[in-house]
Amino acid sequence: MALTANFIDSKWNLHKRILSFTTVENHRGETIDKTIEKNLKSSGIDKVMTLTVDNASSNDTTMTYLVKRFSSGLLLKGEFLHIRCCAHILNFIVCDAFKEHYDCISRIRNAVRFVRSSPARAMKFKKCIKIEKISCKSLVCLDISTRWNFTYMMLDAATKFEKTFDRLEDEEPTFASECQPTKNYWENDRLLFRFLEVFYNVTLKVSGSLYSTSNVIFRQISTTHNCIQENSMDNENLIFVNVVKSMEAKFDKYWGNNEKTNLLLYVAVVLDPRYKLRLLSYLFQQVVRAI
Repeated sequence: MALTANFIDSKWNLHKRILSFTTVENHRGETIDKTIEKNLKSSGIDKVMTLTVDNASSNDTTMTYLVKRFSSGLLLKGEFLHIRCCAHILNFIVCDAFKEHYDCISRIRNAVRFVRSSPARAMKFKKCIKIEKISCKSLVCLDISTRWNFTYMMLDAATKFEKTFDRLEDEEPTFASECQPTKNYWENDRLLFRFLEVFYNVTLKVSGSLYSTSNVIFRQISTTHNCIQENSMDNENLIFVNVVKSMEAKFDKYWGNNEKTNLLLYVAVVLDPRYKLRLLSYLFQQVVRAI
């Protein structure tokens, strides 16, 4: 478990420090909370504003424990200590949709895995690139199935070599019988790639470690909501519509109303001189349905 501190010094400079990188015996809440408490105290930290964690259920127990142990050093008695990781929620939203509806990803993943499975196949693939006169210098990359942004990058790379994969069918007969993506798979791939580009860019913006992100998270939540809404209607691809609807259900679970969002994120928007209350009011109308 990594514990990282982010703070602003007296000159308003943002700092990031890794306080500890510790092995934990298990993922139970009582194990995690005592480890965090120990590492914070050993670093001389007795005041904490917020703690950002992933969405594991054990973290609820952790927050209850830390509020009790650090009550005197918490903002508003720890009422807003818990912040759910925005990037982790985005990962949930997209990955669940993949698992339920999108078999074209596994087909393209198998095609990439086929190319990367041996040096001989990789050489044949490079030969096909030259024949098709594709100028892209990068090659296909295999994703990590539990990290959707890696899947996005795999789709991005694979789409550039669609003609190369078609040519590979002539050079490697077993490729066609085992994992050659059809035209429909490539069409779905391009459609999904354009859709996921929004989520990928949002993930990059909220995952920055060298700049403040709390003031932009709510706006990025609105961006993802708008993207889902726009693609859930007037789309002829029924498979893709089902994917979007699944993502919308997951979005509502975490961000469907203001009770599910840490209110300090709203304060951060107001304190940003570019946004203030006007933007917050607009975003509430766009995203928060129970306001």
